[in-house]
Amino acid sequence: MKTEPRVAEPTDVDSLARLCAEVQAWHSENYPEVFQPDPPFAELADFFRAQLANDQVRIWVIDADGQVAAYLFARLLNRADGLFHRARRRLMVEHIATDSRARRRGHARALLREAEAYAVAEGCADIFLDTWEKNEGAQATFATAGL
Repeated sequence: MKTEPRVAEPTDVDSLARLCAEVQAWHSENYPEVFQPDPPFAELADFFRAQLANDQVRIWVIDADGQVAAYLFARLLNRADGLFHRARRRLMVEHIATDSRARRRGHARALLREAEAYAVAEGCADIFLDTWEKNEGAQATFATAGL
């Protein structure tokens, strides 16, 4: 089965919220001092609705087994020339999530490749992301992807 990302649509909001809730649960369990537990589903859906309407945001999804199995949420950041830095356009990966039942199928790597291609097309100097120390699975995925 070939893994092909597509740009998320408003009809994907519930799936995005479901996957985000899964990731949020992991974060709040592992870092309760930082992350809120159990955000309300309706608020997650509203968050993604707003992000899909933001022209500085791009969200891609991968469908598998008849549903959204993974997503990547990225934001374009534009820094103006300043005292310490030159103007710079970057792409920040805000979230990447794969349904726990759909892992190890190459979805995250495919989404990261799509984000990298988008960053190049948008004239970004780089693409960046961060991860938490305990998230060894994500770190391994990012290392495999060359990030």
